[in-house]
Amino acid sequence: MTNTDKSGFLSLSGISKSFNGFTALQDVDLRIGAGESVCFLGPSGCGKTTLLRLIAGLETPDSGHLTLNSQDITYRSPRSRNFGMVFQSYSLFPHLSVAKNVAYGLRCRKWKRAKIHSRVQEMLALVQLAEHANKLPHALSGGQQQRVAIARALAPEPYVLLLDEPFSALDARVRGQLREEMRELQRRLGITTILVTHDQEEAMAVADRIVVMKDGRIEQIGSGAEVYHQPQTRFVAGFVGNMNLLRVQRGAGGGLILGQRPLMIGEPVVADCHLVGIRPEAVTLAADDGMANSFPATVVKSQFLGKQTRLEILLDEQLISLELYGRRDETLTPGHLLNVFLPPHEIRQMDAR
Repeated sequence: MTNTDKSGFLSLSGISKSFNGFTALQDVDLRIGAGESVCFLGPSGCGKTTLLRLIAGLETPDSGHLTLNSQDITYRSPRSRNFGMVFQSYSLFPHLSVAKNVAYGLRCRKWKRAKIHSRVQEMLALVQLAEHANKLPHALSGGQQQRVAIARALAPEPYVLLLDEPFSALDARVRGQLREEMRELQRRLGITTILVTHDQEEAMAVADRIVVMKDGRIEQIGSGAEVYHQPQTRFVAGFVGNMNLLRVQRGAGGGLILGQRPLMIGEPVVADCHLVGIRPEAVTLAADDGMANSFPATVVKSQFLGKQTRLEILLDEQLISLELYGRRDETLTPGHLLNVFLPPHEIRQMDAR
């Protein structure tokens, strides 16, 4: 399939889906570029897996349509779409060897034997499992089994690779290693990839863009940095990382007041702003109580966590947290008085979001 529009290689328009009166997706619009790695991120029940299944052809929408390179695929069968899919549970055939598992889809497509053999060898080398070709799945570790599943999905040269929480069944160390390998593989092959996860760190690690979802709708689309540093809604601010929320008042000149002191922010103040947010790691200790955006606070709780100290403090009778890296200060104990600095460019208005 020749790609003529890289920005809209895969397009979803007005996609809605309900199950027995429950609305799983509501009017979803999305464009995914050729070779792009996109992650659907959200809590359980947000609609991310339903959206992936609709793209795969395992479900059909109640309304809306999907196009692949400008061709309507809304009602095409999963097989005719030529999308590769990797599941959390690996879904390998236990009685077939690693090589035969990878070859299975190629045989179904009636590839010639020599071409199948060559492609299987290529895929196993790609996922570093060439020496395990004749083993049965039970003889492999969980990470190795998932590599087999990825090789099988890539073998038929799919237009798009779909991954449904592929690393969640693995332990933390293997999960981190495998997602790094998957990202490198995706970049090397240049294959359009969509991954579903509820793990924000995983989304940050593997995606060019993150699609944050809630209640069947898209809350925000952007790079990891954009979603983290410029959340467009309170949900995104709280789901992607942690966000301190502080009630503020409006001053006589239209500015913001926190604890009877002016609060400067790095964006124009909207008319109805009474709540702002700032990430815990953005809050720092202030050496001078008189500096702008410096506020007195009291330590409520202190946790030393090795590379960082996590504090909970009371600022203007509001509880917030901050993280101090590379520091262990025995004076940061409950009841200790200190001054904190809130960098203006790190503060977001949250009322209208």
